[in-house]
Amino acid sequence: MVDAGSLADEIRNLASTPAHQAMLVALQQQRLDEWLRVTDERARQPESAVVPDSEMRVCLDSLSHRRNNAVRLRGIEADIRLMQE
Repeated sequence: MVDAGSLADEIRNLASTPAHQAMLVALQQQRLDEWLRVTDERARQPESAVVPDSEMRVCLDSLSHRRNNAVRLRGIEADIRLMQE
């Protein structure tokens, strides 16, 4: 958003002025909405609070195959059990 002013080489950025904040926010929201639509982005859809056990098992298997610290792996398993409660 720019005010060209009365002189040809005079330019004033209006985006930072309080009077134009609502318009700036609306334009940003419009641009985000269009991007979400075009990309079929699912960012606005809430994620499930429940992570399937199969996904957790894959994660744990991956960690154990990388020879991670056994204490760390047990800690992660304990965290998963807490999430499942």
